[in-house]
Amino acid sequence: MSEERLDKRVPLSIGQWHAHVNLCFPRNGITASADWTRFGFKGSIATKEECEAANGKFYSQVFGWMLHVYPFQQEPERVWSH
Repeated sequence: MSEERLDKRVPLSIGQWHAHVNLCFPRNGITASADWTRFGFKGSIATKEECEAANGKFYSQVFGWMLHVYPFQQEPERVWSH
């Protein structure tokens, strides 16, 4: 989606639009024993080749464009903080 379209939904000056890209998750059956410093949203694996070598499943993007909203924050600037 273009920045112009995102800006029409929630202005870029207010919200921090982002996408989760280049993610590697452990394959089914090994999630309990997986090294989560390497896998998932905060993991260190960032390429398809590294993911395949770790026996993971690579995703170039998950979900789509998003932003976080914290409607119960007391300070207005924190409502849209990421």
